[in-house]
Amino acid sequence: MAFLMCGFLLMNAANVAATAFPAVSGKKIIEKMHRKWAGKWYRNLQFEQTVDFYKENKMVKQEVWQELLNAPGNLHLRFNGFETGNGAIFRNDSVYYFTNGVMTRKEERIHQLLLLGFDVYFQAPEVTIQKLTKTGIDLSRGYDTIVDHRPVRVLGTNDPKDRQSNQCWIDQENWYLLKVGSFKNGHLSEIDFGAYKTIQGYPVATEITFKTDGQLMMVEKYFNISFPITVPSVLYDPLQFQQSRW
Repeated sequence: MAFLMCGFLLMNAANVAATAFPAVSGKKIIEKMHRKWAGKWYRNLQFEQTVDFYKENKMVKQEVWQELLNAPGNLHLRFNGFETGNGAIFRNDSVYYFTNGVMTRKEERIHQLLLLGFDVYFQAPEVTIQKLTKTGIDLSRGYDTIVDHRPVRVLGTNDPKDRQSNQCWIDQENWYLLKVGSFKNGHLSEIDFGAYKTIQGYPVATEITFKTDGQLMMVEKYFNISFPITVPSVLYDPLQFQQSRW
């Protein structure tokens, strides 16, 4: 799950059909997501992933990352193993970046993928709604559509052709995240949560695709997936990054 970071606005018209936005508001959708999975979703997720980097739609590099998620709000990433000392920690709506074991940068950031993919099931809907609004998604706007024969609610815009409004796509049968789109500094960033698989009874998106302005940038594919019962909080302490292992 990349931390910073599909082509849902470029999908084939045969697979996507938009309808008028019904009476249920975006806030109600968030409440439905929470109600569907509260107490049933996995709080902890451990996995590895191949990360394919693309330039001009051609793969130019591949890495293997290790990740450990603890909802709500905590994610620890290591790039190409623990010994490199390279990675990042997401904690309390902030992200800390590390190179060679040394923290090089910190910034405030609400991680939309964590928020909509995991945290939404572990915190009050009001908290998710407040944070989602801060990311620029207008929950008063939206529309229903069909993607791959499944009902989907798009939040953040009333217009399927809109490529300049921040938006998210929610599966209305399973009530989990499918896509996020963000428009910033004249560029459209799209992230697709795909290849959902049922693992130990849990739905897990095992392939995440990133695009910028329609160009493929990165593809993550998860493997060695497990669900730890407990995760030590010290693993999300930036001061303990260098020595952290799991």
